[in-house]
Amino acid sequence: MILLSLTLPIGALSLSAANSQDKIDATLKEKMATASPDEKIPVAIWYEDVDQNKIDTLTAKEVGFSEEEIDVDYEMPSTELLTSLKAEEAGAVDEMQAYLQRTERQREKERKRTDEYIMTRREFSREKYNEKSAKVMSGICISDDNVEYRSKYSPLIMAYCTSSEITAIAENNNVETIYYNNLSEDEPTQTSVSMPTEDEVESAKSSIGYDHLNLMLSDVVNGEVKIGMFENGGNVRDISMFYNIPQFIPIGDTSSASHVENTVKVLLSFAPNAIIYSANKNKLSDVESLLDYNVTIINASCTMPETDNDYGLYDKWADHIVSQHNVSIVASAGNYQENRVLSPAMGHNVITVGQYNQYINKTTLYDISDDTMLVGNSYLNYNGVEKPDVVMPGNLASGGTSSSAPVLTASIALLFNMKPSLSMYPQAVKAIVLASCHRKVLPATANEAVETMEQGITEKQGAGAPDVWAMACIISQGTYGVGRIQGARTQATRRFVVSDTISTDMNVSITWLRDNSFSENANHGTTTGINEGDEVNLDLKVYRDGVQVGASALEKSSTEMAYFSMNSQVSNYEIRINEAEAYSGTVRYGYAYCTNNPYISPVTEEGIYYIRNYYSDKYLTLDTETNEAVMENFTGNDNQKWIIRGSDDDYEIYPAYGTVAGKLNFGTQVGTNPYYKAVLGTEDLNLEMKSWETDTTLEPDAFVFTSTSGGSNNILSYTYSNGIFVRSETDPVINSYRMWVLEDINFRRGDANMDGKLTPSDATLIQRYLALHEGVELNNQQLFLADANRDGQVTLNDVTHIGKILSDLIIF
Repeated sequence: MILLSLTLPIGALSLSAANSQDKIDATLKEKMATASPDEKIPVAIWYEDVDQNKIDTLTAKEVGFSEEEIDVDYEMPSTELLTSLKAEEAGAVDEMQAYLQRTERQREKERKRTDEYIMTRREFSREKYNEKSAKVMSGICISDDNVEYRSKYSPLIMAYCTSSEITAIAENNNVETIYYNNLSEDEPTQTSVSMPTEDEVESAKSSIGYDHLNLMLSDVVNGEVKIGMFENGGNVRDISMFYNIPQFIPIGDTSSASHVENTVKVLLSFAPNAIIYSANKNKLSDVESLLDYNVTIINASCTMPETDNDYGLYDKWADHIVSQHNVSIVASAGNYQENRVLSPAMGHNVITVGQYNQYINKTTLYDISDDTMLVGNSYLNYNGVEKPDVVMPGNLASGGTSSSAPVLTASIALLFNMKPSLSMYPQAVKAIVLASCHRKVLPATANEAVETMEQGITEKQGAGAPDVWAMACIISQGTYGVGRIQGARTQATRRFVVSDTISTDMNVSITWLRDNSFSENANHGTTTGINEGDEVNLDLKVYRDGVQVGASALEKSSTEMAYFSMNSQVSNYEIRINEAEAYSGTVRYGYAYCTNNPYISPVTEEGIYYIRNYYSDKYLTLDTETNEAVMENFTGNDNQKWIIRGSDDDYEIYPAYGTVAGKLNFGTQVGTNPYYKAVLGTEDLNLEMKSWETDTTLEPDAFVFTSTSGGSNNILSYTYSNGIFVRSETDPVINSYRMWVLEDINFRRGDANMDGKLTPSDATLIQRYLALHEGVELNNQQLFLADANRDGQVTLNDVTHIGKILSDLIIF
C-alpha cells in the first residue's frame, strides 16, 4: 500500500509510485491495440476524489447540525401493537393512531433532519464535482463535444478519445484509472415477465417474517420513504398502467415495460407507502439523478454490462455512491449463463441478493421448510468479491433475482419508516440485514452440498435468508451500531450481555464501507486512498465469558458473520473487530447481533451497562469499600455494572452492585488540581450524556458524561486510576480521556429473578417482595428489572404488567 504525504499533491505521489500506463485497464489496452489512430474509443476516466470532509463541514454549517446530531430519541411502538392489530381487536387501530400522534413530532423531526442533511450534502457534492471535473477536463484537454457525461456524484468522466489521447490522459496527475466504457454499447433488452400473484406475494411475506409486522410498519405507519430503481433500457412513458400509480415517477427514458412493472408491483406489495423513482440503467445521468430526489435506497434488478474485470468500473461507482452519499444499493445477483455475478452486484458496499423459491401449498399455504435455491442463481465471483450477501424469495411471476432484490429493498424501506436516521449509515443497514439471518434454504438440486448457518457466509447463500421481523427487533432493541477503526488502533471491541435463555442460536455480523478513491485531502473514511488491489480487510471474533465461540476471516469480502449456539445462562459476549493487515487510514464499520428468537423492545438509554473508557479500555468500577468510582480492567463482576436512569435534567448513574445506595456524584477535591472524585452520594447531580451524535469531537459509540449541576464544565474523565470530575473542558486530560462507551447488559424488564426468562415466577417474586416476606430481598439490578412497566417504581402494577405480557396482550 502506498502511504501518501499530506503535504504534497496526492496525484503527484501516485504517479511517482506507478507507471502511467498502469492506470489504463486491461480491456481498454486491448481496444487501443486494434483501434485506428483516429478512432474514438468510449472511456471512463476516474480521477482523484473531491474533499469530502470539506463537504461535511459546509453541510453542517448550512443546516445547523452535524451528521451525528440527526438522531432523535423517541419511544418505539409498544402496548397492544402487534397482537391487537393482527387479531383485528376492537380499538386496536385507534390505539395505534394514538401512538402515532404521541410520536409524530419526534418522528417527523428525525425524518426532516435526515432529509435536509442528505439533500444539502448532495447539493454541495454536485457543486464540488462540477468544479473538479471541469478542472480535470481542462488539464487533459478533452473538448465538450467528446464528453458523454460528467458524474454529479463521483470522480468520473465518460468521454470518447483516441489511443494517443488516452495515453496523454494517463500522464495527468489527477487521473487515477481509465476504463473501457461499454455502457453505451449495451442495447435495450426487452424481456417478457408476468406480474406477481396474490398467493406469490403472501407466500413471500410469510417466508421472510413480514406477516409478523402486520400493520405496524406498512399500512398504518405513514412514511415518505423514497425508493430509487433502475432497470434495462427502453421507454415506459406511454404505458397507461403507471398513470394509475401516483407513487411511480419515471426519470428520463426509463426501463422496459415488463421489468419495470414487475419491480414496481413487488416494491409496492411490500412497501405500499413508498414513492418510487425509476431510471434507465443505460443512462448513468438518469441513474445518478435518483440522488437528486433524495432517495435513500436504490434497487438494481438489472446489471450493468459485463467486463473482463472481476471488480469493474460500475462496481467501483456503486461502492463510491454508497460510501459517500448516504444511500443503500440492493442489487440482484443475477441468474445468468455460468452463474456469474455481474456489476454492480459485485460492489463491496452493495447488498447483493440471490434467490430462493418459496413453496406454495394451497392447503397449508406456506411451508418454509421446503424453500429451495433457484437453479441458475448467480454466485460465481472468480477473483472478485464474495457474493451474494443474502438470498430472498424471488419466484414472483418468474422474475428471478429481479424479484428477490425488490423484496429486500422494500423491507429495508419499511425499517426507514421505523427509524429514519438509519438511512444515514448503509454499513449498519447491511449489518442488520445479515444479522437477521437464521436459516439457509435447501440446495437447488439433490447433488449440491447443503449450506448451513454454522458455516458462516457461504458461496451460494451468503449469510442466508433475512427475516424482516428480526431486522425490526434489532432496531427496536438497539443491538446494532457503527464505529471507526483508524490510525494506530487496529482493533475495535464491543461487549454486551445476553440473558435470553429461550433462544438457542446467535448471529453476529459486521460490514464495513470500502472507500475506493484517492482524495484531495485524504479524508471522509480514507487517508491514503484505496484502489482495486488495496482492500481494507477486517476479521471478526466473538467471545463468550472469555472463550471464543465464533470467528470469520474472509479474504475477499467486506462482510463477516459468526453463527453459534448459545448456552442456557446469562453470558458476557465480546465482539472483536480486527484489521487483517495494518492500515493507517480510517475504516467505517457497522455491526449487529440477533438471537433466533428476537422480540420487540423499546430503545432507551435507561438500562444496565458496563461503562468503558474509549482510550484506556478500562472500566468504571465501584470500589465497594470506599464507594468511589475507579478504573480497572474488565472483570465482568457486578461492581462494574451500572444502572442508568432518566431524570428531569438528563440521566443519573447508580451502582448495579448489591444493595449499595446512592448515585454517582461529586466527592472531595483531589489535591489542588481541578479534579473531584466520583463517589456515591445523595446530592442532586444529574449527568448529561453527550454522545458522538451531539459532539463531533467524539468517536462513534462514545459518550461524554457532563454534570448539569455545579457548573457546566464538570466532565467525568479518566486520570491515574480514578474516574473523576474535571472542571475545565480545555484540560488535556479531558481531551484525551473523556470518551466513554456504553456496553449493553441485555436483561429484560420484568425478569426480577434474572434467570433470562420472563415467567410467572418473576411476578411471584415481586409479590413476595412487596408483601415483605422474610428472606425475600431484591438487589439493585433486580429492583430495576422488576419495574416492568417502566414507571420508576416497583408496585403491583408491575405484576399485572408481566401477566399481560405472558398472556400475549401486550409486547413488553
